[in-house]
Amino acid sequence: MAILGPAEVFGELEVVDPRPHDSTAVRNHESAYGLDGPRVSTRLDREVTEHLSRVLAGCLQYTYDALDNLIFSKCA
Repeated sequence: MAILGPAEVFGELEVVDPRPHDSTAVRNHESAYGLDGPRVSTRLDREVTEHLSRVLAGCLQYTYDALDNLIFSKCA
């Protein structure tokens, strides 16, 4: 569970991976902005693509770091 702040994204994998995902979201403010993955992927411009790549790379790095900490903390 997470509480996202301004400019944070959720569901970004749908843009590049159309398979169903088991994540859900609940908004706690009156406004939210949603994008439909298939429609977005056909209209992505370079700036959006670069930002999405950075977001996904950050998620992947976070996962690598978490696994690294989990593996090596048990060995110490």
